[in-house]
Amino acid sequence: MGSGISKTVFHASSPYKEIAHQEKRARESSDTNFRVIMQRLDEESRERKILEEKLALYVRDFSEIDSSEGRRRSPHLHESQLDPPTTRCLLKNFKQRNVALGNICTNVTTPSQDSYNIRLDEVFYHTAELYVGEGTLGDASVGDIITWPKNFVGFV
Repeated sequence: MGSGISKTVFHASSPYKEIAHQEKRARESSDTNFRVIMQRLDEESRERKILEEKLALYVRDFSEIDSSEGRRRSPHLHESQLDPPTTRCLLKNFKQRNVALGNICTNVTTPSQDSYNIRLDEVFYHTAELYVGEGTLGDASVGDIITWPKNFVGFV
């Protein structure tokens, strides 16, 4: 070989060189996977921020509408005699996270006293499961009417 290394030593080191190459490839692969995961997290953070901004706009718009309607109500009516000022609502999942925005449909018969029929206006988390039937909110379209438990409906 010319540099003091014999053929036997050179060939004996070849499995170790292969192991070193495999480790290098595995490290490069995990570095690439790490970058991909971080990129996805950044994208999800941006999407979450956009959804939170939209939700804040909806809440602000509703509170402006609600305050203008409140001035027109008669002060002589007891609160229990009033219909809710609006049927706009947020749908929550089991973890109490807002997953969709909709309106309660009062002209559609509800299947039970513990739930509302909701017309979807916007879906925030498409992977949230439906409470009645199989599937997710991603399977439902904006404008569809779905059933949602009253305990998981919050008025805006």
